[in-house]
Amino acid sequence: MPVNMPDGPLLEAAICADHHRQIETGAAWDWNWDRGEILMGSDATPRLKDFTIESRGDRSELGIENVILTLDLGRDGETVDLVRVRMTMEEVKELISALDQFQPPAG
Repeated sequence: MPVNMPDGPLLEAAICADHHRQIETGAAWDWNWDRGEILMGSDATPRLKDFTIESRGDRSELGIENVILTLDLGRDGETVDLVRVRMTMEEVKELISALDQFQPPAG
């Protein structure tokens, strides 16, 4: 199966028909450069599926307190919470700008 790497070379990998069908229908996969193999399921690198950001504290022109960024890794409801006690408004703007670039995976 030819593997198109984003911004990288075209690679060839031998996979079974079942895994090929899963990849063709949008299943998540990753390439292991060290071993030259495709990883799928729990072996693959977690991918950001969705996120939420909230504040449970005071807000002012100086910043926001108790910011919680929840990352959904798309693995049976597995999430990761990143908590910052305080973020400046510049940090909030940078975070929102970065998250605005997020494109959820297809499928």
